[in-house]
Amino acid sequence: MRAGATLSMETDPVAADLKSPVLSVSDLRVAAGHVDIVKGVSFDIAPGEKLGIVGESGSGKSLTVRSVIDLLPSALQISAGSLSFKGQELSHLPPARMRDIRGRRISMIFQDPMSSLNPVIPIGRQLTEMMRRHLDLTSRDRFRRAVDLLERVKLPRPEQIMKSYPHMLSGGMRQRVAIAMALTCDPELIIADEPTTALDVTVQAEVIALLREAVDQDRTAVILISHSLDLIADFCDRILVMYAGRVVETGATRDVVTAPFHPYTRDLIRSSPDITAAKMARFPVIEGQPHSLADAPPGCPYHNRCEFSTSVCEDEVPVLEGAVHRAACWLTRGERQVT
Repeated sequence: MRAGATLSMETDPVAADLKSPVLSVSDLRVAAGHVDIVKGVSFDIAPGEKLGIVGESGSGKSLTVRSVIDLLPSALQISAGSLSFKGQELSHLPPARMRDIRGRRISMIFQDPMSSLNPVIPIGRQLTEMMRRHLDLTSRDRFRRAVDLLERVKLPRPEQIMKSYPHMLSGGMRQRVAIAMALTCDPELIIADEPTTALDVTVQAEVIALLREAVDQDRTAVILISHSLDLIADFCDRILVMYAGRVVETGATRDVVTAPFHPYTRDLIRSSPDITAAKMARFPVIEGQPHSLADAPPGCPYHNRCEFSTSVCEDEVPVLEGAVHRAACWLTRGERQVT
């Protein structure tokens, strides 16, 4: 996708660094007590890459990425696996070391900015406090950088917003502030957890455009989590489809969207309304409900909702197979695409 360098990857250290993953997650397992609820998730993300994680509520998307920045609920813990950030293992870092990385090198945009913005502290102070902790800047430089960031996320009258409190801003404006905070220290990885869910369609498009700009300007890697496969398909280079704590399909966006291997992915695509149609038609829904992460049945976790389910699906868990476009499905082992 990107133009090749004159030197080979083996002899060009800059090219080699661009190819190396920012984050490498291998066989990640998150447990509640003695029960794994995230079950062997693996993926890499490179500099400047946009990775989308999609699935219904309760599929384990947020737990997976919260593991990366050590923000799991207190009742949960990483039980196995590796989280390697730029070659540094994160899963065993002391809390103080993790705080140095979180916000500085890895930042997160939450679904509801009111949960990440302090309601009793002005916006400007929240932005400059992040810089005070992580960057060696004078107070004047911190203020100027904060104003520049608010301008970058296209907020009007940034100096006035610096004095404002979160409740004085609209939902879209608060989410722009949250993006500005995420960009404060020029992170190498941004995790955006459902950042557009509470916003109207127009503001959603603006927020996604800001994230795209961050990737294009700074080669920041972005992990975008969403229920919306349409949103993921529009923004991301690669897609990870999760169900019941497992990755059931992964591959390049175009491959996954145009030729899905897993019935769950196909059903997600079919259940997305076509807003471009002249007449809004009744669209299919996925029958039934996902199982609890802690109480998945034997075999393929999707077998009770899948129209193609056979006896082997009920007894044995399929593993991810394939070279680049991969799926965990007994049905598509030989003949890949589901129709």
